[in-house]
Amino acid sequence: MYSLNVTSLFTNVPLLETSEFLCEYIAENHLETGIPLPTLKEHLLRCTFGVQFLFNGRIYQQTNGVAMGSPLGPRLADIFMGKLESTILQPTILLRVHLLKWSEIYRPDYEAAIKEDTRTPPLVETR
Repeated sequence: MYSLNVTSLFTNVPLLETSEFLCEYIAENHLETGIPLPTLKEHLLRCTFGVQFLFNGRIYQQTNGVAMGSPLGPRLADIFMGKLESTILQPTILLRVHLLKWSEIYRPDYEAAIKEDTRTPPLVETR
């Protein structure tokens, strides 16, 4: 038994990859959004890339990931973690991954039981 921990999730969410995954998921599952997918993707990127914020009287621009406090932050983080779970964790770990949820939309930690001889490579390293 071991645990996989996610650190600095919001600032490490790859925005372009996550928005592409979301649009692909919507298309593959024939989900109706009421918005054409290219328009949805464009709006997602406009709302997340280059967000400006004020800290200690100075204006900064978010250069990586989702801005803290953004209403899209928890959802995009959850979508990205869902992508990791379905594309990397499931095939790598072999056995069922049990999620430890802090809330319905935030999954910062994973716990898994694996075979003793299973080798697990690093999943994602963004630093």
